[in-house]
Order: sequence, then structure tokens, then C-alpha cells
Amino acid sequence: RAAEEAEPVQRIAHTQLLQGGLISLDDTVTPTKDAKAPKGVKRGRLWLYLGDVDRVAYCAYSEDWKGKHPRAVLEGFQGTVQNDGYAGIDGLFTGPDPPNRAGCNDHCRRKFVVPLELGDKRAEPIIHLYQRLYDVERTAKLNGSNAEERLIVRQEKSAVLWAELGGAIDALRGSVGKKEPLGKAITYWDRQQKALSAFLSNGHLPISNVHVEQIIRVVALLRKAMLFVGSPKAGLRFATLMTLAANCLLCGANPEEYFAFLFDALATGWPAKRKDELMPQAWVKAQKPDAVLAA
Repeated sequence: RAAEEAEPVQRIAHTQLLQGGLISLDDTVTPTKDAKAPKGVKRGRLWLYLGDVDRVAYCAYSEDWKGKHPRAVLEGFQGTVQNDGYAGIDGLFTGPDPPNRAGCNDHCRRKFVVPLELGDKRAEPIIHLYQRLYDVERTAKLNGSNAEERLIVRQEKSAVLWAELGGAIDALRGSVGKKEPLGKAITYWDRQQKALSAFLSNGHLPISNVHVEQIIRVVALLRKAMLFVGSPKAGLRFATLMTLAANCLLCGANPEEYFAFLFDALATGWPAKRKDELMPQAWVKAQKPDAVLAA
């Protein structure tokens, strides 16, 4: 009942998500009790969407991994969508005036880490070049660069490294079988190269989707503790509460204090025209500094 009362706030998060220029997404398995499923449990999914890296979060639950679910969430969005190459959202990028697509270089890099860990030293130069690309990003972040400054640095330094990376991968083609781990990594690179390189021409874009992965790990840890959600409908309620919890994490809101405020406000008839003020980000702004968790 508490989660159902909070659904209007979740819808506000979705509205705010679509108002930005970048949406990054990822998902994680959410085991769901279902009497009709084998062994009584199905593989539901919890989807996490972040707007403009850390401005707003939105979570959604689905009973399966079909692309229709994220496509419905992202319908009408015309900015840039960043993910790990999940083919289920390919339909978003067709037709008139589709959104742009950005890839996850962490995901691509991990594809090359697999053969290296299996002893294939041919992947080593690829990992080394990726490390240098991340060094550029790390330095820019430490220097407090804004998007315009970051773009200049990427064009001056990262573009050269990217060309070297592409050349190093091309040099391997004739000696690598497609079914080898290294061959599979090269295939991923080939399919995703345009999306993976998007960060080179837009200083607002992260080089990878790691900012989503870091938050969704919290969901994965919670999953280990709770084992499953009680039903598909419970999955929807779970997504509502996780939307609010994820926004607490983004803005530094004390979650215990925020949820106490939220449910008190909902129980006492908070005005509908002021529903935006129930978002954790708005609540934090209205509180004293001690309402914000220490970093």
C-alpha cells in the first residue's frame, strides 16, 4: 500500500528523466515468485535509468527481458541513449528523428579482458590503450573540466588513442577466429564502434555506462539479501521504492528521514499541485544541511 501511494512520485521521476539530454540504462535480474513458472520463480528484471548521469533516477520492473519494456519507458525521448549494446532497444533508433546512441566502453573493454585472463596475450595492447583512454578521462575529472573543456581534451588526446585502438584491433583480424574469445570481442567492437566512439564528439557523454552499474550493484546486493520479490505486482511496487531510493543515493538524501517525510506527507493529503516537491532532490533542497548524508 505504501509503494502504491508513492507511485505518483515515481511518475514524476519518469517525467524528469525524459526532460534531459542523456539517459543511461542498465538492468539486473530480479527473481520473482510466480506459481506458473518452473520451480515457482521467474527471472524478472529491474531496469535502472539515469538522466544526465546523476540528475535523476527512474526504475521499472518487467517480468521478462523483452525490449518492449525499455522502449516504452524511452518513447518520445530525443536526446542520447547510452547502454551496453542491448539489442532490445534497437527499434528506438529507427524512423524519423530518433535519439542518438552512445555505447559503454567498460563493457567493450571487459570483452577483451576475458581472452587476456585466459592467457591470450594478443589482447594486452587493447587493454593498455583502453587504460590510456581512461587516464585521459580521470585527469579531466580531477581537473574539474566542464563539458566544453572535456571535449577539447578528448579531441586532442583521446581521438589519437582511439585511432590507435582501432588500428590495433584491425591488426588482429587475420589471425583470430570469430568463435575465439578474442574474436567475439572484436565482433562486439565492430558492431558497437559507432556508439562506442560517441563520447569523442560530445563532452557531456561519459566514456562508459559505469555510473549506472555502480548504482545497480546496490540492487544486486539487495537481491542477495531478499532472494526474490513476492509476485509480478510486487515487482512493480519494488521498482517504485527503488526509484525513490536511487534518487536518495544520487542527491545524498538520508533515506530513512526522506521516506518518513514522504509517507507522512502522503498520509496527510499532500497537495497534488506540489507533487514535484516530494522528490528526494527537492526535499534535500528544503532541508537543513544535516539532512544530507556526509560524503
